[in-house]
Amino acid sequence: MDMIQAVIFDMDGVLVDSEIHHFEVEKLILEKMGISIQAEEINSFVGLAMKKMWERVKEKYHLEKSISKLLEEDTIFRVNYFKNIGKIPPVEGVEEFIREIKKEGLITAVASSSHMDLIKTVLEASNLLKYFPVYISGFNVKHGKPEPDIFFETAAKLDVKPNECIVIEDSYNGVIAAKKAGMKCIGYVNPSSGKQDISSADLIIKNFDQLNLNIIKNW
Repeated sequence: MDMIQAVIFDMDGVLVDSEIHHFEVEKLILEKMGISIQAEEINSFVGLAMKKMWERVKEKYHLEKSISKLLEEDTIFRVNYFKNIGKIPPVEGVEEFIREIKKEGLITAVASSSHMDLIKTVLEASNLLKYFPVYISGFNVKHGKPEPDIFFETAAKLDVKPNECIVIEDSYNGVIAAKKAGMKCIGYVNPSSGKQDISSADLIIKNFDQLNLNIIKNW
């Protein structure tokens, strides 16, 4: 196997503990449409491409609006929501881990199902944008997570091979996408992400203190 050159981070639930905010956004949007949704169903959306989420919701609840309109309204609502909540603290220990791997020359990127505007908003609010010259949105690939397109696109942008990448994910959909891309995957157990089956990950951690440079470089 080639040496690891890059670490690709999911954003929500890995870099920032924002899933609880996304749950609230989805609940509010759906309530405006007269839909009452259970937490278990919202948990199933974690890591899922937004288009896939709205396709599911549209079919199940017989919504008349087009997918493109639903996505447009969702993005506007979500970006405004996150702009108004102010600073978002990074997940404990993640910034120190990022500094450690970048000091050793590893490159970093974000691959998130969120819209590009929202990725930038959240990274700025958490003061993490400076660490990520490359961030890729699920809106900009043909098939979102759990398909591997976003990870292939990220590797291409970084000019590395898929098997030179490690992905850190907190969701079932994200882990499956990373493994389909032929990348090593670290599953991060974030209680705020609901009950996620991340058992397919190559390594599972409960906090970033469990990770260090030797684990990454000697994989």
